[in-house]
Formats: sequence, C-alpha cells, structure tokens
Amino acid sequence: INNKIPPRNCTWREKFNQLNKNGIDFAFFLKFNNSLRNMSPEVFISEILDSINLRSFTVGDDFRFGANREGDTNQLREWGKEKNILVTGIASNRSISYAIAKILQENGANVIISYQNDRLKERVIKLAEELKISDNPYQCDLSKDDEILNLRDAVVKKFGNIDGIIHSAAFAPREELSGKYLDNVTRDGFSQAHDISSYSFTAMAKEAKSMLNDNSALLTLTYLGSIQTMPNYNVMGLAKASLEANT
Repeated sequence: INNKIPPRNCTWREKFNQLNKNGIDFAFFLKFNNSLRNMSPEVFISEILDSINLRSFTVGDDFRFGANREGDTNQLREWGKEKNILVTGIASNRSISYAIAKILQENGANVIISYQNDRLKERVIKLAEELKISDNPYQCDLSKDDEILNLRDAVVKKFGNIDGIIHSAAFAPREELSGKYLDNVTRDGFSQAHDISSYSFTAMAKEAKSMLNDNSALLTLTYLGSIQTMPNYNVMGLAKASLEANT
C-alpha cells in the first residue's frame, strides 16, 4: 500500500487504518473462533464468500484458508470464474425460466438461452435484450434429438464447458388439460406430454454430460400436481411425476 508493505503481523485496528487511508469505505472482520478454525474451504466459500455476494477477492501471495490450511488461491480462482448457465424454455417475460435467467444475470452468471422454434425467435431475442444477454439465443426443440445435439455443439464452440442447465420445458395437448382425466387422455397426448415434459430432461443430460464442469448442476421444474390430484392438470400430473423420478 502506497509502495510500503505493512508488517504481516499487525492488529485488526492497524489493518483497518491502512484500509481507511486508501479509500476503503467499509470493512468487516471475521472473529477467528473454533467454528471458523474448523471450517472446511468448501463451507467457507458457500457460507461466507457466497453470502456477501463478492465481485472480486484480493489475497496475499501465500494465502491459505479453511481447516488445516487446505484451501488455496487456485480454489478461489475456480470459485471466482464466471459461471456459464444454459436456460431453456423461455417463451415470454411471464415464463418462470425468464425470472430464473434474470436472477442469474443479475448475480454475475453468463446466461445462455434457447427457444423452441421460429415462431418464438423474435420474441425471445427481444427478451434477451431486456436481460442484457449479449449472445443471440439458440433454437432448440427439445423433442428433437438432432436439435439438442446442435445446441450442445454450438454452446461448446462458443463457451466451452458450462456450469449448469435450467430445464423449463413442459407440454400437453390443450384438450387433455380440461375435464376428467380418463375422458380426455389419449395415447398420443400421453406420449407427447411425457416426451417433452420428462424425457427431454434426460435427453439434455445425456448429451450435456461431456460439457459440464465439476460441481455443475442440472435443475428442472415440477408442480404439486405430481403428487396429488389438481383440477384439469390431468396427464401433466403424471408427466411431472415421471420428471421427478427422472432426477
């Protein structure tokens, strides 16, 4: 600091004064107790660093952290990398996946979004602009294996590996989502609901496993209708139960 390195061993007040002289507005100090002393590097990151929403982190040249000094700067660099998250199923600003993408973007993730077909293309491009996503959305009909493969290849080419996938896709024919289940269910409708609402998650996981970073996650969305009868939910209830078993 000011070309003069302060002593390595100094009191917290001396550290605070040094920070204050160099324009640091706020500082807080962790109490080094048994709880902190025995905390693993992973818990330190998840419970402390993540909780204060850090955007950058500066440490000394020989910095170690966590119980038995197991954590090092390489672990912090890995934690600080911008996360690439693929979000599927955005159709409008009322989509649950839109809200998820918005929160991810606001918290520093690099969000990649896809849309189903040409009918939705222009609308989703405008939504991407609202979300301040610079990369164009990718077309992917999750009921088609070749389009899932094309999406995977395009994402790998542009971003390399990714850290997570948000699967937000569900469909059943409209006529099968009213009245009594047995009166309206059909073989084709049953098959279509399960294919798009459940199998598509497996299809994405199957093709994405080679491009997932360590500690990545796949997330999908379900509904109360998977475990109890809901008016008019009908075949979607079975499809969501299938999806839950699929995870």
